Amino acid sequence: ANYGNLSELLLTVGNVKEAIDTARMAVELTDRSGDWFQRMGKRAILADVLHQSGSMAASGRQFEEAEGLQTEQQPEYPVLYSVQGYRYCDFFLSRGQAAEVVRRASLTVRWVESRSWLLDIGLDHLSLGRAYPPGSADSAAHLNQAVEYLRRSGDTDVLPLALLARGTDHDLDEVFRIPPPAEFRVGLSGRCEEPVGGW
Repeated sequence: ANYGNLSELLLTVGNVKEAIDTARMAVELTDRSGDWFQRMGKRAILADVLHQSGSMAASGRQFEEAEGLQTEQQPEYPVLYSVQGYRYCDFFLSRGQAAEVVRRASLTVRWVESRSWLLDIGLDHLSLGRAYPPGSADSAAHLNQAVEYLRRSGDTDVLPLALLARGTDHDLDEVFRIPPPAEFRVGLSGRCEEPVGGW
């Protein structure tokens, strides 16, 4: 987990090459462990780092591998969900594939609602809010729910994502008022939710 967290930190401070190298190391180490869930999660981190660095083709391959690992172990959940699913949706949005995001997040939000995972519910609504046309009723409704669920989750690292997406003057003011976390955490790093279905 430490290599995954470090990779995201390096990306945040702009050290892209080391972020990618560290994420690759995380994948290599978890592959040795044989733990499918960690292998899937670290591939999603590498995919996200590659995406943020602009390496779209390589990012897409890593997301596909991560999703393949999940589907192999959980065939009833054929798309990435939780934080990994949000990151994949972000990838699709950057490629203009909003319909694919709507398909995925509409599916995964039902899974995480059944588990009452507030953070994950909020992230799915955030994906949906970003996928629908800006200013539309659908977009506004999902962004409002994203803010609500992320606020209820208590995760102030992630809440600004929804506030910035909704983008009212009050939201922007709130982003600047949110205190930094007690420990320096970066975005979604280090979160490792138990998989749906009790694995």
